[in-house]
Amino acid sequence: MEALIPISMFMCIAAVMILRPITKKLGGLLEAITIDRTQARMQDTTGERTVALLEHINRRMDLMEERIDFTERLVSARNPELRRTSQRSPLSKPELDVDFLTG
Repeated sequence: MEALIPISMFMCIAAVMILRPITKKLGGLLEAITIDRTQARMQDTTGERTVALLEHINRRMDLMEERIDFTERLVSARNPELRRTSQRSPLSKPELDVDFLTG
């Protein structure tokens, strides 16, 4: 019976020495997988937030365009002379042309 104590002690030490590097590698692998998953979740939530924000901005711009169109129609209906002069864009003036940039 006394012979079993040193044998079991030797077996436990040998098991620890053999299994420790394996468990260490396994722990590192699990940690890397966990980090990758958390980064993927953060990227997904950031992408979803960006898409939602862009959709919100798009809706607001559509609403602003509708309001501008309505206002322009309202003003042109009240003052037809203003309609003729407002058809020329302020950017079509010769001094605002981009030819001076290339020459």
